[in-house]
Amino acid sequence: MAYFNIELAATRELHPLDVFILQILHQNKAEDMSENLALLMDDENIQRLYAFNLIEMIKGTNKMNEFQKLRLSKKGKKYLSDFQTYNIVENDIKLFDTLKQIYVDADKEVGSEKKTKELIAWFRNETSFTHREIWFLAKSFIMDEGRMKYSQVLQFAFWKKENNFQVKPNLSSSKLWSLYEGKKDYFNKEFQKINK
Repeated sequence: MAYFNIELAATRELHPLDVFILQILHQNKAEDMSENLALLMDDENIQRLYAFNLIEMIKGTNKMNEFQKLRLSKKGKKYLSDFQTYNIVENDIKLFDTLKQIYVDADKEVGSEKKTKELIAWFRNETSFTHREIWFLAKSFIMDEGRMKYSQVLQFAFWKKENNFQVKPNLSSSKLWSLYEGKKDYFNKEFQKINK
């Protein structure tokens, strides 16, 4: 069973049908989905997906019809991956992209992009912090060389399971949360300044 974040798609001006079409286009590379695409896509869908640079046409062979030649662009693949990430909003993705760049520049690993985005959304929902507050907390974490020395993977800054039996994240296993807990008064004062 696939999950599609329709609310995120709506913020990007895409319809639920567009998200479904992106999934079929993703499969079109491995198997011929042209009949399904012909049934689902009309000129409006095609124009909208082209306008957002989500699809492209491959050269293909003379035997291939137009729908067989349709593929997801690099941006289309990224969007589809975002739409398949549970409970994520646009600012979670922006926060992830910024933190990812910092980790990559520091020659550290990101981990699973999809899982990290899910953990950002989980952390936001669990703590009720705003994106600005999470950014400030993460920036403080990154600036603390002692903590960063032991945080080689971005994904694990939000949560890392303590044992193989732990399947659901909890704040007690979050490095960011432990940083917040250790300096709660400081962060709460800074959060008030940020949110003015």
